[in-house]
Amino acid sequence: VTSDVIEVSDIALNAEVQTVTLKLAKAIPEGRYTVSVTFSGSLNDKMAGFYRSGYKDVESGQRRYMAVTQFEPTDARRAFPCFDEPAQKAVFEVTLVAPAKLQCISNMPFANERALDNGKKIVSFKPSPIMSTYLLAFVVGEFDFVEDTTAEGVCIRVYTLRNQSHQGTFALDVALKTLSFYTKFFEIEYPLPKLDMIAVPDFSAGAMENWGCVTYRETALLLDPEHSSAAAKSRVAEVVAHELAHQWFGNLVTMEWWTDLWLNEGFATWCADLAVDTLFPDWQTWVQFVGGTLSAALRLDALRSSHPIEVQVNAAQEVNEIFDHISYYKGASVIRMLANYLTVETFRKGLVSYLNKFKYQNAVTEDLWAALEKESGKPIAAMMRSWTQQTGYPLLKLASAGGTLEASQKRFLSDGKVSDAESGAKWIIPVGYYTAEEPDEKTYALMESDSLTLGDTASSAAWLKLNEGQSGVFRVCYTSDMYLKLMEPIRSCALKVEDRLGLLMDAMALARAGEMPASTAMDVLAAFDREEDYTCISKVIASLAEIKAVFGKDKNIKTGLDRFACKLLSHAADVVGWDAKPSDKHVTSLMRTAVLSALQSHGDAATLETARTRFAKFREDPKSLAADLRVPVYFAVMSTGGEKEFDALVSLHDNSDLNEEKVRCIRALGEAPTPELLEKYLAWGTEHVKAQDLLYVVACSGSNPHGEQITWDFLKDNWNSWIEKYGSGNFLLTRFIESATASFYTESRAQEVEEFFKTVSKTGVERKLAQCLEAIRVRAAWIERDREAVAAWLASA
Repeated sequence: VTSDVIEVSDIALNAEVQTVTLKLAKAIPEGRYTVSVTFSGSLNDKMAGFYRSGYKDVESGQRRYMAVTQFEPTDARRAFPCFDEPAQKAVFEVTLVAPAKLQCISNMPFANERALDNGKKIVSFKPSPIMSTYLLAFVVGEFDFVEDTTAEGVCIRVYTLRNQSHQGTFALDVALKTLSFYTKFFEIEYPLPKLDMIAVPDFSAGAMENWGCVTYRETALLLDPEHSSAAAKSRVAEVVAHELAHQWFGNLVTMEWWTDLWLNEGFATWCADLAVDTLFPDWQTWVQFVGGTLSAALRLDALRSSHPIEVQVNAAQEVNEIFDHISYYKGASVIRMLANYLTVETFRKGLVSYLNKFKYQNAVTEDLWAALEKESGKPIAAMMRSWTQQTGYPLLKLASAGGTLEASQKRFLSDGKVSDAESGAKWIIPVGYYTAEEPDEKTYALMESDSLTLGDTASSAAWLKLNEGQSGVFRVCYTSDMYLKLMEPIRSCALKVEDRLGLLMDAMALARAGEMPASTAMDVLAAFDREEDYTCISKVIASLAEIKAVFGKDKNIKTGLDRFACKLLSHAADVVGWDAKPSDKHVTSLMRTAVLSALQSHGDAATLETARTRFAKFREDPKSLAADLRVPVYFAVMSTGGEKEFDALVSLHDNSDLNEEKVRCIRALGEAPTPELLEKYLAWGTEHVKAQDLLYVVACSGSNPHGEQITWDFLKDNWNSWIEKYGSGNFLLTRFIESATASFYTESRAQEVEEFFKTVSKTGVERKLAQCLEAIRVRAAWIERDREAVAAWLASA
């Protein structure tokens, strides 16, 4: 150790790889040195690094700003020079100089604060635990807050803009209970003395798990008791639980490199549902996991352009692209499959061992498998490598042979075309099933080869359901005779909810891939005409919407599908009605919104008329329209309206202080019924919608029947300015591509997209672009193959 100052002779910046090299005036011996760097930076508007977020103050109506950080994955380097990689952990001591009237927040509590003579103050914070750069945070602004203390003594605060602290009470309650739940579940205390959760008006992602200083989009943290919907309540609970799970998975134990991002995000997604299910047992969280998380994972991972859970990341520019449904949703789905296979308690004990061994350190996927192998005594690593180290998942096809029932596996692809090179992919699959004769007796087997012979009872059963509880990450194709036998237990609900749901999910995917006749998939869909479960109805609605989007340019198909949809959903509509009852459960409120929204989208005359009547009353009496009815009512009014209705919704947007309501209006305006109004919508959105919410504008325009060309032109006209505005690789750019091409269904459209992106920068969006192109071609093949079959089925329905 020496106090000598070593001169730096040159500083070389490599912008492409985002590094700085310090060249020294003389050679130095190996040892420990302190590097002191004087630097300056800008408070940018890109929602990355250290940036400013603007908002209108509720009390004064004036434009105000806060300064906030967003460093994950690789943007701490925007704020200060650092070794900005997850394995390069350090202890951080933060000092901020800020205007005296503003509040300063960081990961740790205050150490001291003193006033300066120039109207500013200097605030120092206590040293952090050793942690990665991406978890550091500091926020400066004007806030109100609500606070409470957990049973373990941790102070939790929810910070909001001034005069909005009442909107943080639900999130605070969820956080208090969730932090205590995780403390018990992981058998490790939350290691910081406080936890702050901060609502940020401009935020690119949903939330960020900065240790002890978690930041959120307003819609992911705040609820208004009068104006927030049941869906908003679900989202706040899930996002808070997700970010708090990261305080252990990600913050306490961090992945070694971004290849193992799923260790953070997959686990936080699974843990969040575990916590929410514990806090709100009547929300049917695990059923919704199947219809949402698992379904989205299977959809993306059926594309050749998907990627393994453990994905090679070679450069900083590649990292943003893997914050996707594979790292989050497939990761969580594989965890759920493994936890159910081992039992959740055995799995939990393995997690406790893993967290204790690697706390305040970094880990890789193999470290987790080792801990679970030791706890369970089973060969976990060999089994799970087949799920995390290769792209895709299997399709199990059932066939009768000589009085026995046999399942064989092959890779499932959205286009149904498995090449010789792809046919070698194999998985070790935990398979569960039950039969009509013994619905409560679950049989389990481990499929370790190309095929598996099921038990004697399987072949003789009146019906059989494979992948019990939809806990496995695979699809199932039954024989035509078996499908016929499954229709009745779908209608009678003899099959449990997850299994009815799984049959519909698989049928739609198999039809899309050409693995099943379209008529069979439509038969499965029609069997849900007496369904009363929210998640099943949501998947019915999504299936109808997809069929309409793909085949609905044929007017006869559109007319037939709208008629079929209104008939199919009529029972569910009768169950929920328009008005809430005191006995309604949370999921009933969710289903009411979903069913009424679907009926208006399919042109149900009675629904549209009631919606228009209720909107007229709402304009006179703002308290007359429940929050759960606003989406279907707003959508119905706009889709059948004109300039007057457009202006009314713009006024609602402009005069609301609740971002949830603003987003409702943005989405509803996207239902504009003419090309002229849709053009006006895009112009209005560009000028008046916050940068973080422009994705809703592009998504709604892209899904509008008039929006195919208009939205694509909008993307082409704005692409270069978006790159400048958001920065290369920002996840919003990938969403824009996905939304603007969602209605494309021909090879010529795919080629048009390819040609455009040859002329512009696509750094950081290459993977999403490939996925969108593949999806266009899958839709094109589906239309070519099944248009006549769908039309014939609807004509006879």
